[in-house]
Amino acid sequence: MEHGDCFFNKEVRGVPSHPWIIISDPTVDANDVLIVNLTDAKNYHDQSCYLGPSDHPSVITKPSCVAYQWAKLTSVAILEQAKAAGFLLMKAPISAATMRKILDGAQETDELKNAHRAVLRSQGLIT
Repeated sequence: MEHGDCFFNKEVRGVPSHPWIIISDPTVDANDVLIVNLTDAKNYHDQSCYLGPSDHPSVITKPSCVAYQWAKLTSVAILEQAKAAGFLLMKAPISAATMRKILDGAQETDELKNAHRAVLRSQGLIT
């Protein structure tokens, strides 16, 4: 698992499948890996990071936003276990330009928890 990796979670018990992106750097801290998901822009209030199909054509099919309020801390070990069990469908990593948009949005949003912001700051990904 690497910075910028993208995957879909498997739909389980009413939890819909969404694209998720690793936005921290697992090579710096494999135990605190920050992931964010994307959601439909027309139904989401936080427009801090707006993405469209051109930002990742194989993953983003409609106007989308990063849902910073639903960001999660996990670990490489947990992600690898979920992948091995078939709960994650890996996609191509996002581009550096799209990652920059996501990190800029993380810096601007009021929706990112302080603990999540601290992970990104400690890695020098935001100020």
